[in-house]
This record gives sequence, structure tokens and C-alpha cells, in this order.
Amino acid sequence: MALSSNTLFHFTKDLDTIKFILNDGYFWPIYCIEYDKGTDDHGEYDALPMVSFCDIPLSQISEHIADYGSFGIGISKQWGKERISPVVYYKDKNAIMRFLFDKLMPKITQRDSVLWLSLLKRYYGGTWSQSKKKYYNKVLYNEREWRYIPRKLNTKDLSRKVKDINGFNAKAESERLRRYGLRFEYDIIKYIFVQDDKKKNELIQFINDSSFNSSVKEHLLRCVLTIKQIKEDF
Repeated sequence: MALSSNTLFHFTKDLDTIKFILNDGYFWPIYCIEYDKGTDDHGEYDALPMVSFCDIPLSQISEHIADYGSFGIGISKQWGKERISPVVYYKDKNAIMRFLFDKLMPKITQRDSVLWLSLLKRYYGGTWSQSKKKYYNKVLYNEREWRYIPRKLNTKDLSRKVKDINGFNAKAESERLRRYGLRFEYDIIKYIFVQDDKKKNELIQFINDSSFNSSVKEHLLRCVLTIKQIKEDF
């Protein structure tokens, strides 16, 4: 059994997001609250701009889909390695990577410290579950997360402080990040996942009605699978 996939998967909660990604040819970075790191001395969370992927084998993807949504795009891992980084997991503040971060933070620029922090994640901590509709603690290491961080952002935009998590509008706050999206060519897409046959038909219609050239349409149509097919065939 493979321990990791040769594909990087990005999952989301709705088909509209998949349509947007396909239509515009890029993944849009969104400010995501880092629940696993907790709050600072002022009771505020850090929200960092990113696009999250994972390399979990499809045979083990069920829990990830339940937490993050039944719609997704799988892209070439070889292509992604040049643009997307795996996160570094640490168990507690005594872990070497977290220890080094805390020691070096006063000696490096604020920008570098935020970039470093953006690729650190706790082994066990809090996350939002789409299926549970609540925050809960889990072994985050099992998510095998990779992140695209838009490094061209200025220091101010590399992080947001969030005190009222229910009042935080991530998409509105992230509007300015569109131009820093992760752009791609369609041939790096390996899979497009949808929730069920009804959504599959809707996506097929969208692709057929699009302005994509015929070879792109044919390629994308071959990539479309339902979550049911994943569970039965992988």
C-alpha cells in the first residue's frame, strides 16, 4: 500500500469553487485561521493566506473528504513540488522545529518569521469539519498537508489577526489575493471530484459550455469522478 499519493489533492465544499478554479486557471489563496496554534496573548488567532493540498492515497481519503468537502481537484505532484511545500508537523513546543522557530524569531525579520510559521503545524490540534459543522481536535499529521503560500505578498498581507472567528469573512479579506493565485496549465490536472452523479452532470455541462478548446475539454471530461467512484474503485 502506498504511503503517499503521486497526486496533490485540493478539496472544497462546493462545485462553484471547482468551476471558478477551472474557468480562471488558478487556485485562489484564502486566509485560513490556524486553530491548531491557539491564540496569542491578546486572544487572537493568526490567519495565513494559502491554498491547501494533501497527498493522502485515495483509498484513505474518506475522513479528509468528510472534513473538507466532497469536491476536489487532483494535480500532478511533480508539477506541484516546484511550487507547493509540505508542512512540518511538530508535537509540542519542545519539538526541534518549533524550538528553533521560537529561538530564531527575535533574530529574523517579521516577514521571514511569518513565512516559517506558515509551514509549521501541530501534530494534534483543532480544525473545522465540514461534515460535523464544528471545530474539533484530531491528529493533523494524518492530513499530510502541502501548502501554497504567496511569497510575493508584503509583510502586512502575509498574516491577519482574528479575534472574532464567527465574524471573520475569509473570502472578503482575501479578495486582494486573487492576483497572487497559483496558476496552472490544464494538462497538470489528473482528477476532478464531485459529490454525486447530479453534480457530475452539472460539471460536464459546464465544461462543454465553456470556451476551453476541444483538447482541453476532452482532457477535463476524462478527469471527472464522483466520490462514490473513489470509494468503490480505489
